Amino acid sequence: MFSSGPTKKYASFNFDFFDKTILGRSHRSKKCKEKISQVIKLTKSVLEIPNDYKIIIITGSATSAVECAIWNLLGNNHVDVITIDVFSHQWAKDVENLNISHTKLNHFIHHPENDLLFTWNGTTSGICSPNGDWIEEKRQGITICDATSCAFCVELPWKKLDVTCFSWQKGLGSEGGNGMIVLSPRAIQRLQEYKPKWIIPKLFTLNPSVLNGEPINTPSMLVIEDYYHSLLWAQKWGLEGLVNKVNENFQVIREWVELRPWVEFLAKKNISKTSVCLVFKDKTKQIAEELEEKGLAYDILNHRDAPLSLRIWCGPTIEKKEIEELTAQIDKFFI
Repeated sequence: MFSSGPTKKYASFNFDFFDKTILGRSHRSKKCKEKISQVIKLTKSVLEIPNDYKIIIITGSATSAVECAIWNLLGNNHVDVITIDVFSHQWAKDVENLNISHTKLNHFIHHPENDLLFTWNGTTSGICSPNGDWIEEKRQGITICDATSCAFCVELPWKKLDVTCFSWQKGLGSEGGNGMIVLSPRAIQRLQEYKPKWIIPKLFTLNPSVLNGEPINTPSMLVIEDYYHSLLWAQKWGLEGLVNKVNENFQVIREWVELRPWVEFLAKKNISKTSVCLVFKDKTKQIAEELEEKGLAYDILNHRDAPLSLRIWCGPTIEKKEIEELTAQIDKFFI
């Protein structure tokens, strides 16, 4: 069991399936371009992304993807920034550093005349958006969503999301280092019509070539091959199947917490079903250390800037029986 990224690989993962002929090749070569194109098409298919949306691959994981969206698309409109965890506070800081007019909010609300920047699932707080109902369909502003620990884990309302950023290392347990930006037609129009007043670093520049599927900078073809096979695995389950696995895993945690007075959810409402953050009355660090020593759970101590807690990843690459075994082991510290 792993923390919220990189997460555990799917059970049938095997390096032997990799196409090694694309390794050590330029991502601009014909064969590598074909693989990247396949990855983009599979991503659209598995996540049920509308055909008229564009997907961009960027190095630097979801962090770079969100930063790229902020630098290229924000600045000509007031921004509602929803801060529910460590990373969304960082996005608010970035907006502030660029002197963009904004309002910080700690709950899910959107004023349709404003742009919106928010994290769907707070990996360090265990808080998630309840759904997409609170986002206006008829809005003047664009929405930018950090979806890094909910992509492949929840059904996202794509028509309400103009810019969606995520990494491969979360929902599918793929290797880290790359992120994706999904752009709606409204976001593409903003990109084409708006020129920020600041100079954008080359690594963050969204130009016409990236809209045609060319990655920003050089990606690792080994990592892309890894993600490709994760997508093939996900395709067999389908999005509904992946979401059902998450729900089943979370239900094990919920029922377990309800029966034990010495543990509670860090979030008091809108509890995440993927990055489940738990607070114990004591022994938190001891639990994390001993579980790792036994090879049962790795890296589950929460982020250094978050309250002392454990975060249990319940994504689709985790099996229900693994959650049951983990909770049974934690019981031994208190019973």
